Amino acid sequence: MIRKSLRFFLFSFFILLASGGVLVFILAQGLPDPQNFNNRVVPQSTKIYDRTGKILLYEIYGKQRRTKVSLKQISPFVISTTLAAEDATFYHHHGFVLKGIIRAFIHNLIHPHDLQGGSTITQQLARNAFLTPKKSITRKIREAILTIEIEHRFS
Repeated sequence: MIRKSLRFFLFSFFILLASGGVLVFILAQGLPDPQNFNNRVVPQSTKIYDRTGKILLYEIYGKQRRTKVSLKQISPFVISTTLAAEDATFYHHHGFVLKGIIRAFIHNLIHPHDLQGGSTITQQLARNAFLTPKKSITRKIREAILTIEIEHRFS
């Protein structure tokens, strides 16, 4: 009886595992290539300067006010502050922090009107740069796949 139950459990486990693998494979199809991150078009503000080119007269923007800058132009204090606030273990994880995901999950169960997230900066990048903000299980799986790819390809 125990042997039969064990066989059934193992069979069910492998079927579930194989189904999950097939689902991940299907959802990974058509995902954007993170290697092309720098080639994506990012809407930026239009800036109008005086004739010297030094004094900003006017800035035109839609929903977001945005200017691309290189990483060298960002103060190390801004980088440190952002990491401290958003993802304190950024340099020590591989895209996911299980503790943060579990904390957010429990909090959201207890306080459904005060939702929190448990995403790392890499997960946020995958979602905001390559996917839509629409909440769904499919998007979360695709986000996880992209997060793994981004962490694998970039230092």
